[in-house]
Formats: sequence, structure tokens, C-alpha cells
Amino acid sequence: MTVTVDQLRNLTDRASAGLSADEQQRLRDGINRLAEYENTITWMTTCTSCARILDSSVHETERAVRAETALAEARQLHAKTCPLAQGAVSTGFTCSLCDTLTAPARETT
Repeated sequence: MTVTVDQLRNLTDRASAGLSADEQQRLRDGINRLAEYENTITWMTTCTSCARILDSSVHETERAVRAETALAEARQLHAKTCPLAQGAVSTGFTCSLCDTLTAPARETT
């Protein structure tokens, strides 16, 4: 029978009533170490730090994709609703939101 880390955590939560606070903490720490080890295997490495870096990279990539998607949706909505963006009004002015949405991304460090 294969037991996952999540199943161990659920079991720990249910069984912790009969354990001292120190025993509960040691059990949680052991399960967390097991989860880290399992994660290193998933990434096919033996280095937990390397696995954490790979996890962070994946999370950052997912965050960037969500941000780019939201920005694209905002651009589309604004293009549909802004008369200045559509060129329907020629006042010589520009829409500050148009400027913001079309500006190149700033690098953050």
C-alpha cells in the first residue's frame, strides 16, 4: 500500500490527540522532511535546495503567465471601451490608461 504525504498529514491530524505537543511537532517535522525528500525525487535530484529552486521557478513562471493573461484581458477590455483608444475622438490628448497598458514592462530586481 502506497501512502502519500497528504494522507500522512491527515492521519497525523486525526491521531495527534493522544500525543504530547513535542511528539506532535516531531511527527510533523518528519512528515515535512519526507515531503521534501519526495519532492527531490520528483525533480530527479538529490539536493533539496535544488528542488526548492525548481519549485520557485515553476511558481514564478505560473505567476507570470497569470499576470500576462490578466494584462492582455485588461488591454482588450480597454480597447473595446475607450473612445480615445478606438480613435473615435481626436482631441490631441491621450488616455493615461492607454499609455499605461501599452507601456513596456519594467524590470524588477
